[in-house]
Amino acid sequence: MLITIISDEDLEERLDNLDENKLAIVEFMSPYCGLCLSIVEQLQIMSVVHETVVFLTADTKLCERNVDKYGIAVIPMFVAIKQGQCIKKIIGANLNAVEEVVKTNK
Repeated sequence: MLITIISDEDLEERLDNLDENKLAIVEFMSPYCGLCLSIVEQLQIMSVVHETVVFLTADTKLCERNVDKYGIAVIPMFVAIKQGQCIKKIIGANLNAVEEVVKTNK
């Protein structure tokens, strides 16, 4: 399931409550970004196929503190988080790179 984040606090709480060895993939995006919107369906499919991974989508305007924290400069941008640490950043709609991170870290 692809989870829509509604605030910085929402994202932080979800990441803080993850099991220690669980992988989270956060897509930082904007609802006004055509490229971001074009990959939503594929992300939803990935979230079902890789049900042990938590997939989150965060609007950069609603999560400005985390945009700064993770150094988000362009959208879409994916951040892979495991054990509370950013283990990989993926710039753009490179879902093949997201898939590779999932396969090697789940």
